[in-house]
Amino acid sequence: MKTKKMAQGAMYLALYGALLLIDRTIGSPLGDILPVLSTALIVTFSDDIRDCFIIAMGLLLIGFLFGSFTCQIYTPIGTIVGMFIVYRRDPKLGKRILTEMMAVYFLLEIIVAYIVYPIFGITIKQQISATEEFFISFGLPTVLAQITFILTIGILAVIESYLTAALIQLIRTIKQ
Repeated sequence: MKTKKMAQGAMYLALYGALLLIDRTIGSPLGDILPVLSTALIVTFSDDIRDCFIIAMGLLLIGFLFGSFTCQIYTPIGTIVGMFIVYRRDPKLGKRILTEMMAVYFLLEIIVAYIVYPIFGITIKQQISATEEFFISFGLPTVLAQITFILTIGILAVIESYLTAALIQLIRTIKQ
């Protein structure tokens, strides 16, 4: 790794760490957004997967040391998606990579909802009952709560994918 890449990697890690500390200071409103930034930082760092792996490990470490609880759960998702994009980087893929990114985000969100959250005592039943309470407060039928729960995960995956793509374009534009 050359000196310029090392300096750029240090800047990326410092930026991510500073944003995590600001996020914790103001009550963690950015906990779901910052891992998307980590994805964009990994993808725009280099074309070499080894260099991207090094920056990904740094982002994971900083996320676990300085991130909020939500950020500690979602930073690995951002890292996995970032490494997936770097691994699948191919000019012939075009728009297909966005669809693949959505699928990976959706799969990882399902894993978080059904495996990671229960480890920390937040069960699916609690999450769905919270959705049902929301429906009841608006006078809507609670039968749709489970469907809405899964649709929400799907919509979140789509939003994360488009946000990641936009951040990648923004960072690439700034770098040039």
